[in-house]
Amino acid sequence: MSSRVRTEIKLLALLAYVPIRYLEIIISVDMDEYKNIYVISQKHTGLREV
Repeated sequence: MSSRVRTEIKLLALLAYVPIRYLEIIISVDMDEYKNIYVISQKHTGLREV
């Protein structure tokens, strides 16, 4: 019984961990994309960061 519970806890931990890592990757990619779009839009409009 205890080994089954431990296995379930490990699975739950894995299920909780994977989406967090996935979100971190998505967020970091989104931030890079946003920065690229921001830089490109600045070049097109001729705006400069102060």
